[in-house]
Amino acid sequence: MRALSILVAAAVVAAASVAGVAAGSSAGTRCALWAAPHGSDASPGTKARPFLTLGKLAASLAPGQTGCLPPGAVFTTREVIAGVGSRSGRVTIRTAPGGARAVLADGIETTQASRFLTLTDLAISALGDSATVGVPGTVIVRGYSTALTRSDVGPGTLKDVGRSCVVLDHAGSARIEGNVLHECNGDSPGLYGAGVLASTSAGARIVHNVISGNVGGDGIALSPNAQVSRVRFNLVVDNLDGIYFGGDVKVASRDTLVEQNVIAGTKRYVVHSAYGANHPVGVRNLVRRNCIWSPGAVTAAGVGFRMGANRKVNPRVVTSQGTHRLAASSPCRAYSPRP
Repeated sequence: MRALSILVAAAVVAAASVAGVAAGSSAGTRCALWAAPHGSDASPGTKARPFLTLGKLAASLAPGQTGCLPPGAVFTTREVIAGVGSRSGRVTIRTAPGGARAVLADGIETTQASRFLTLTDLAISALGDSATVGVPGTVIVRGYSTALTRSDVGPGTLKDVGRSCVVLDHAGSARIEGNVLHECNGDSPGLYGAGVLASTSAGARIVHNVISGNVGGDGIALSPNAQVSRVRFNLVVDNLDGIYFGGDVKVASRDTLVEQNVIAGTKRYVVHSAYGANHPVGVRNLVRRNCIWSPGAVTAAGVGFRMGANRKVNPRVVTSQGTHRLAASSPCRAYSPRP
């Protein structure tokens, strides 16, 4: 129990440091149901008598409803959840307005049964001694039109394990928007971890994120089977590599547009790819109109993508207390992520 208490305390500290931002800027949010660490899944899910698990919360929400977590609450169990909304009424799980983000201290996954589900205003991290430590992503997105927005995804106490911040796994029309995705490989610089790994996905939108400090891998990796992705207005800074395209024996990522991003401070490659001998090679992948500034790195290496009209210019990234933003005088200001 002492070890768990230490890990929980670390998660709370991590959540409190998330850019100093209180969750819940949507003053008009209506919380239809609640979950809290002191709750019970036998309860009715009210604020006074909340559910215990996010799985129960998600399964109990009807299209158009929002399920809330108390500000600052810490959930220590990694869950695999399914929520089913509709095109006209999404199901949403978020921190209730009025305080620090709720903490999912050991990450979260959605199932392929999920439809029109949004996870927003959360602090999500990883526990180093969890039974699920070997999963490939702190957040694993599955299902159709699943969204992760306005959240912080970071390392927690993870170490000695390769881990990406977000993995798209059999995801259709996923949306990863407005997040801070950082250092998710934890204390494991020699092991692979990406900010976003679009592994098996179609129609993904990866936009307006700050992706930094993934020293064992790429800011955004589109491999082996990412189809028709759009990667725009991201600040991708201080990762081992910037953008990666790849494939495997039968498939290769294709038809992806990477544009109007700022890619800076990469150590090896700004954009690169890899395909095995006699394997399919990606087609119609275009990297254009980005601001690139990594003087010590190779700008482009490999095949399966085309570069066009990118600018090599210092974007003037300002780093303060672990956060990254573009200076007001940045020549790439027009490509700045929307907060």
